[in-house]
Amino acid sequence: MKYRLMLLAAAILTAGCQTTKEQSPSPLAGYGIEGQVHVELSDRLKDLGLTFTVAKIDPAGPYNNYRRIILYVIAEQALDKVTTLAKAYDIRGREIGRATLELTLDAGEAQYVKYAFPVEMDMQTVAKYVIDIKP
Repeated sequence: MKYRLMLLAAAILTAGCQTTKEQSPSPLAGYGIEGQVHVELSDRLKDLGLTFTVAKIDPAGPYNNYRRIILYVIAEQALDKVTTLAKAYDIRGREIGRATLELTLDAGEAQYVKYAFPVEMDMQTVAKYVIDIKP
């Protein structure tokens, strides 16, 4: 009887524990581990032939007073000193942080890049990052 009650309790507890993978809304929006990092590239960067396949929070944590996101970017065309601006937005669409990065890549080249946000920005409140060319 005890064994049956334990099995019943285990079945009840695990019944609601199914997980589903989030699907990226487009090939140019990336999700990190468990959908925690949502990144979008601007149309201007897409027009320059830039794409990415990985977006994640730096597992090393804060680095020199910065919190970083890491992207694996691929350049279809050569990029020469293109200054990009990553903006972090909360769930209400309010901007809560910025980071800049200069990209220089040959056509067909790919590499990991890191955007460093101020340590004061709470990364748990970020709903998405949008990366564009800095004006």
